[in-house]
Amino acid sequence: QELMNEIAILQRLDHPHIVKAMETFDYKDRLYLILELCSGGDLYTRDPYTEDQACTIVHAVLDAVAYMHARGITHRDLKFENIMFSTPSCDSVKVIDFGLSKKYSQNEHLTETVGTVYTMAPEVLRGDYDHKCDVWSMGVIAFMLLSSSLPFYGKTRPQVVRK
Repeated sequence: QELMNEIAILQRLDHPHIVKAMETFDYKDRLYLILELCSGGDLYTRDPYTEDQACTIVHAVLDAVAYMHARGITHRDLKFENIMFSTPSCDSVKVIDFGLSKKYSQNEHLTETVGTVYTMAPEVLRGDYDHKCDVWSMGVIAFMLLSSSLPFYGKTRPQVVRK
C-alpha cells in the first residue's frame, strides 16, 4: 500500500529537489519502482555542516516542501535519512521516501500518527494536524544541521514524545 501511495504521489511531482520516479512495472506479481539515482548519501553522511551548508540544504528542502504543499501533498516523514545528496561530489539534495506522504484537500485535518518520532510535530502526536507538520520537521532538521544533535533526545520513544 505504501509503495502504491508513493508511486501515485511521485507521478504528480517534478521538482529539482525531489527524487524522480523513472519507471514502474509489474513482474511476477510484484510491483517495482525505479527511482532517480541519489548516490551521495543521506544528510548523516556529511555531518557536521557549516552554517552556509545548512542554509543551502534548508533552502533547497523548503523549496521542495513549498512545491509539494502548493500541490496539496504533505510528506509527513521529513528527516535526515529522507534527504539525499545527488552524487558524492555534489551539494544538491533530493527529498526521498514518499511512502507516508498524503494528498490532502484544503482545510483537511489529518489524524494518522505517522512519521519518525524525533521529527514529528506535536500536532501529529495528538492526531489532529495538517500539512504544516512538514514545517515543524524542517525546524528540527535545521537544528540538527547546525548543532549535529537532536533537539529532543531520549533513550525511548515515550521520553522523546514527552520532550
